[in-house]
Amino acid sequence: MLLAIALSVLALFPQETPPPDTQALLNEAIRALQAGDYPHAESGFHDVLKLDPQSAVAYCNLGVLYARTGKIDDAIESFEKARAITPNDPGISVDIGLAHYHREQFAAAIPDFERALRLDSSLAQARYLLGFCDFRLERYQAAVDALQPLLDHERANLVYLYVLAYSYGKLNRPDDSLKTFNLFHDAGGDTPLFHLFLGKLYLDLGESPDARRELDRAVAADPKLPYAHLMLGVAYQRLGRPDEAAAQFDREVAANPGEPLGYMDRGALDLSQGQVDQAIAMYQKALTIDPRLTDALAGLAKAELAKNDADSAASNLRKAIAIEPDSLKLHFLLAHALQKLGLPDEAAAESRKVSELRVAKGLPEGETPDNGSLPSLVAPSADYGARPPK
Repeated sequence: MLLAIALSVLALFPQETPPPDTQALLNEAIRALQAGDYPHAESGFHDVLKLDPQSAVAYCNLGVLYARTGKIDDAIESFEKARAITPNDPGISVDIGLAHYHREQFAAAIPDFERALRLDSSLAQARYLLGFCDFRLERYQAAVDALQPLLDHERANLVYLYVLAYSYGKLNRPDDSLKTFNLFHDAGGDTPLFHLFLGKLYLDLGESPDARRELDRAVAADPKLPYAHLMLGVAYQRLGRPDEAAAQFDREVAANPGEPLGYMDRGALDLSQGQVDQAIAMYQKALTIDPRLTDALAGLAKAELAKNDADSAASNLRKAIAIEPDSLKLHFLLAHALQKLGLPDEAAAESRKVSELRVAKGLPEGETPDNGSLPSLVAPSADYGARPPK
């Protein structure tokens, strides 16, 4: 289902052949990276760069290493250094965009995928990821423009077909949406993943009973399918059945303890039921898995506000805004926290920021929406692979 990552095209561009000793060090470091021996690999690439500071391959592989080990800032910096040396290599731009994508910084990723496609319009991976970024930003026409040319190659890809059918629906193109949905149905058959996506589609459409039916089928076929129990819990919550929702969120956590969304949705449910301390514990568990989850930071802040701990809430909201500066929800909550702290001028500044963002996004005045943590099911279509030397 997932697209395979393209190999580096560094060899297509002229570079000086490194000295023999540098070449041997480079080969050894790449072998260590491929074997998962990251300390040895990192040391080796730095040794190469001491001898050859213009080694784009060394910088690129350092970026791969840092991306694999979760050091995304260091990864982007290394990829940027590689791109400065070989600016016409589209693969490096794809890697930079992919680093932003993994962080769900979709707006930041788009220019890199667009740059890669300007350099090589045949790069299916860049086009795929570009379309998914546009989809996550609710830019449905742009998503269709990027993804539609890939249809012949992606007819068996449920993620792709779901995104394309959904985008057509949002653009009020029912014929194209139905045609693509039929492809989605044919590709999915009676599989757990098909029922998961169909349940997600019904949730998006607000059809909770139909969603529950499909998600029941998904978990019956595969009780450990990621997000299935979580979305079933959302369906029960929307049906006004919080106890059954809580049970499903707990099953999601038990089946997939390394996924933070189960903790987040359980925390949101606990908070709605007045169980503030339990909600705080759930959000903290989610943040232990991924400290950059802005929805978890926002949920934790809401729970802290419920306990009249506005100082902690403001601190967590500032952390979230540093990650997602254009979030209406975060600025809205921060204004509330600052008001509680007796800082009216700072609160007013945050309220003005909310108004500015509404205008910039073309949103009407009114209550700031909170869409919760329902997963998009749109995962990165590639991962990082070691880059061979010339």
